[in-house]
This record gives sequence, C-alpha cells and structure tokens, in this order.
Amino acid sequence: MTNLKTMNERTLKKNKVSQFLLRIDLEKSAVIDFRNLSEILADDYSTTQTELHVNYCVNINAGQVNKEDYIKFVLKSPGVKLTLDSFQKCITIESNKYEDNSIYKNRIAKIISILTSTNPGLNSERIGLRYINVFPCEKISDISKILNASDAKSVKDSLSHDNIARSIFIQEFQHEDCMSRVQFGVFNKFYPSIIANYDITLDIDVYCSGLISIDNWNEFIRRYNHLAYETFISYIRDKYLESLK
Repeated sequence: MTNLKTMNERTLKKNKVSQFLLRIDLEKSAVIDFRNLSEILADDYSTTQTELHVNYCVNINAGQVNKEDYIKFVLKSPGVKLTLDSFQKCITIESNKYEDNSIYKNRIAKIISILTSTNPGLNSERIGLRYINVFPCEKISDISKILNASDAKSVKDSLSHDNIARSIFIQEFQHEDCMSRVQFGVFNKFYPSIIANYDITLDIDVYCSGLISIDNWNEFIRRYNHLAYETFISYIRDKYLESLK
C-alpha cells in the first residue's frame, strides 16, 4: 500500500498483505471483445487459459429456457492473476505477493489504453481495491502489539466469551466519492472450531459504485490506493508499523 509521501517512505516491504484484489465492473450495456483483449495481453503473462461458463435464462411467462455460453479468460504470472470475465463483465487483478502498486499499475494502464482505443466512452459501474492483511499472533497479548489500543482492546475483550469460534468487527466509512469497509479481528483459520489461533486479519476494501468514465479510472484507483494505506495505518500501532518498513 502507499500513502501520500515519497514512494520509498510509503512502501511497506514487510507488509502482511496475503491477498490483493483490484476489480473493475464494467457497464452492463458495454460490448467488450474479451478474447481480443486477452490475446493482446497474453505476452505479458506466463500462462493463459479459458474457462467456459454456461448460464440459463428462464422466461417463466413464455415458458422458455435460453442457454448462453460465456468465456472467462485467465492470465497468470508468478504472484499475479488477471481475470477477464465476459459473464460478469469485470476485470480483476489478484496478487498474493503485493509490495506496492507496481503489481498492478502498468497492467491496468495497458488495459485502459487498449479499451480506450476499442471502446471509447466506456464506463465502469464499480471500482474496488481490497487488501487482506494477516498478522501472526501466538497469544492474545500479541494483539496489543499490532492493533491500536482501542481496537486491540475490543478484539481482546470479545475473546473472553466461552466457546467463541470467530470474532470479527466490521466498520464502514463514507468518503467524498467512495466507501470503505474494514473487517478486523480473529477470523480463525480453523473455523468452526473454537479459537486456538489468534492471528489478526485486517481486511480493507475501498470502492465506489456509479458510472465512471474510463478516462478517470487511473486517477480513482490512485486515490483509493492512498485511502487504503491511510486506513491501514490508522488501525496499526506506530511501533509495529515501523517494523514493516
């Protein structure tokens, strides 16, 4: 994640991002040649594959069932996956090796460049960036070393309940032109067993709904990346944050 300082200052080389997702949902009326897009992008990835999805549309009044075939194009390189979904009409970049925005910046810029030439006037219906951070905790007291004082107390107090299998706090925030959803707590990788592992998850999702012109995608993504970082550091203790740089 990155904040508004210089790149070196805002990069957390030891971040705990276990999964990153950037998803752009396109306007449903858009006609996109996803096959052509995948073929142009193929040289930038190690492997490409296609997945066939079948959808059945049922018209109860007419007593008709229409079968529709959709293709999902999946392009992969070490640590990153690009999915072009013709059914949901979305573009998703995922990574389990996120360090900074270089994992997606050039990739999404190239996609925008191609779509701008083939689909001028294209709009998105939703843009979202999601960062799932997982912090190892051997014991309950370690939670206070990671989260800020008030949030650490909330999580620790919740773990005092008998037979608790999961403890998750959800907070949503409204910003000028977007929303953010934060989920944090002990998700328990052994769920539904009673909690015996105290790893802390901090899941930050910054997104907006509404039509956004392709000309503005890069700017919105940049701003949401910054907002995600600012959100991240607001939940993390200063001393622990220093250890991530």
